[in-house]
Amino acid sequence: MEKNIELQNLAKLNVPQENSFIKHRNEAIKATFKDRLYNSLAQAIIKVFLTPYVVVKIFLILFVLGSSGLASYLVIQSIMTYFTYGVSTTSRIINETPTLFPKITFCNVNKFQTQFAFNLTHNLDFDGENLSNDVKKKLGHNLNDILLECTFNQNKCSQTDFTWSFDPLYGNCYTFNSGFDSNGNKIDLNESLLSDPYYGLELTLYVNVYEKLLDTITYAAGVVVRIGNSSYLTDFGTAGVFITSGFNTFISVNREFKSILPKPYSNCDIDLNSASNEQNSDLYNLIVQSNYAYSQQLCFKQCGQMTVISKYNCSLPYILSLYNNVKTCNMGSISKIDLIYSADFINEICLPLCPLECSQNVYTSSVSFYQLNGKKYVSSIQSNSNLASDFINRSIDSMTIKESIVHVNIFYDSLYYTLSTESPQMDLVSLLASIGGNLSLFLGVSVFSLCELIEVGIEMIFIYRSSKRIKSNSNNY
Repeated sequence: MEKNIELQNLAKLNVPQENSFIKHRNEAIKATFKDRLYNSLAQAIIKVFLTPYVVVKIFLILFVLGSSGLASYLVIQSIMTYFTYGVSTTSRIINETPTLFPKITFCNVNKFQTQFAFNLTHNLDFDGENLSNDVKKKLGHNLNDILLECTFNQNKCSQTDFTWSFDPLYGNCYTFNSGFDSNGNKIDLNESLLSDPYYGLELTLYVNVYEKLLDTITYAAGVVVRIGNSSYLTDFGTAGVFITSGFNTFISVNREFKSILPKPYSNCDIDLNSASNEQNSDLYNLIVQSNYAYSQQLCFKQCGQMTVISKYNCSLPYILSLYNNVKTCNMGSISKIDLIYSADFINEICLPLCPLECSQNVYTSSVSFYQLNGKKYVSSIQSNSNLASDFINRSIDSMTIKESIVHVNIFYDSLYYTLSTESPQMDLVSLLASIGGNLSLFLGVSVFSLCELIEVGIEMIFIYRSSKRIKSNSNNY
């Protein structure tokens, strides 16, 4: 403003010397630059031309080049680090007392166990498919018969604490701590008070089968135990822990909860703990709405079922199907090529429909055991007509009973769990801070100084226009 006033005064004096007017205009522009660029990189560059000392010139040139080069290197490094999408993993050990006990599901490794199953499987009209629940339950012994002993936290439990389900591969399965009793009534979930083998779930189970079935099935005595989150139904796609008969088996459980960042930080797609998981995949929505825990592996299995259903209007009997009101296929009517999960089928058909989960609840277990004494259970088997009928030519003695019993203790190894979370190694805020810090430290550049450069440009335009207008007015005097 002061420079404009000087120019106006010069014009009013009607000074004919045009050179004096131009001189004053240039001085106004220089003053503007000097006021705005004080203590900036430009000062160092200007001093290179103004200083009469060669040593100082060389020092300033080296300083400007060195600072500019180092600042550019660090800025480029920050940008490259940001686009590598690196993560920092934080693991915390969290103690929780009492803590929620997991859901425990056990199944006899033999799908067919009873005389009824033997008679049914030897029926010429039996195809093994589309059985009613009542018939499925008769394929194995009743839980009231096979559950010889049950305690949790040193308190007795019974068959009413278990829910029934049917596994396509193993047949009748029973689940403890599902949140429901045997009648389907909702009950409270159980909690562990101590990390002790005898303060978890302790089961003694009868696992033998009808004697005539020994010649018609691949016989193995034992159970498969699956350990999972009590918030969901059991996913029958998990392998579980296989326990052989004749031993007292201890399964110690540890927990780890993992949460990783979605793309582009990893190859996962969805955070199961997030409230907003909008997916256009019908398979994803099918699993979520079924109350099963979503996993990409379970989704792949439903993808196979979807393909078979669309072609044959029935589902595979040996894989869990979440499609209701769809009959089970007669395996003789299905082409073998449709039973194979090939790499091309998974990658081209299923992978686009099955997002990979970013949250995982991992239950790890370690197993130890020692031999069981069968004498203790001889009398209880002899007195149970449903179980004694399994023995036709075999005697009910300590050796055969030992081979018919599984005793298992499932407990927490400790009441703490590991929580692993990821955070970006450098997010957008950190990137801007890094760039700003490097430019400010080595070049004295800031957002405010950049704004001042814009301001200088605008003022130069106004000064130039103002000088032209004043000059034009002076020529009219």
